[in-house]
Amino acid sequence: MSEHEQENLNNGVSNKGVSDSANQNLKDLSNDKSLEKINTITTPVIPKQNDFSELAAAVKHLEQMKQLASVFVKGGLCPIKKEEDVIIAIITGNQLGLPYTTSINNIFPINGKPGMSAHLIRALLLQNGIVFNKDYDFEPMYQYYEGDLDANGKLVARKIEVAGKDKPQPILRGVATLDKIDETKYVAGRVEVDRVTQYTFTRMLKQANGEYEKIKVISSFKMSEANTAGLLGKDNWKNYPVRMCDARAFTAGAREVASDIIFGMYSINELADTYDIPYTITDTLEESIVQDAVIIK
Repeated sequence: MSEHEQENLNNGVSNKGVSDSANQNLKDLSNDKSLEKINTITTPVIPKQNDFSELAAAVKHLEQMKQLASVFVKGGLCPIKKEEDVIIAIITGNQLGLPYTTSINNIFPINGKPGMSAHLIRALLLQNGIVFNKDYDFEPMYQYYEGDLDANGKLVARKIEVAGKDKPQPILRGVATLDKIDETKYVAGRVEVDRVTQYTFTRMLKQANGEYEKIKVISSFKMSEANTAGLLGKDNWKNYPVRMCDARAFTAGAREVASDIIFGMYSINELADTYDIPYTITDTLEESIVQDAVIIK
């Protein structure tokens, strides 16, 4: 019994003392249909937490955790070289529901901020039923010329006089990929000005009412964006532009469509580029793909 209830009893006040008119008012309120929406309480969806007991025990005995990290580093079981970074990777991986061995090989702390490998991001999306498709794979983008039909029915560039130019100049229009340009109607010529990689992500997301909603996210990255960000001068962007552009388009879309799965984490190459930390790409398949790539400067 609460103190307030005890005080009421001491003062001779009880529920039986409520007047008939007050009871009638309460009854009227309970029958008021306008209050149904107010009385309806939606239970929030609380995300299920991973079992943290194993990690909590390890943290409690920090020296044991350091010994474990030392075994991983000295045994060459992970690419991380600092024991404290191994601990960060394990803790971060635990929050994502990952085993130790996966965490220490795919999560890399950079300037104290953990980054994920592109392979791990893809795996987490697939594991959760998220479908993705590459729409453009380093596809050329063109700026096109307006045209007119000449006396012979041939499409020729439309030109205008431009101050400072000896000859009339063709009219340049918007930039687009080739599949978006109808050359039969208005294009007399085109010039490549950019490259783009684009992904479409599709996810069936369960709502609070139990129904599923289809979520669609389109994410792209252009070489012109890399140039604006000052990335094209970096070795990996000069040597592997196809792969780097692909990674940026994918990870940006992954964060948007699966923020509840990867918790907004950035990829390793994104963090390394941000903090200007050198890194290498050793996948031979990736190297062979980009040998014939065109770098747009």
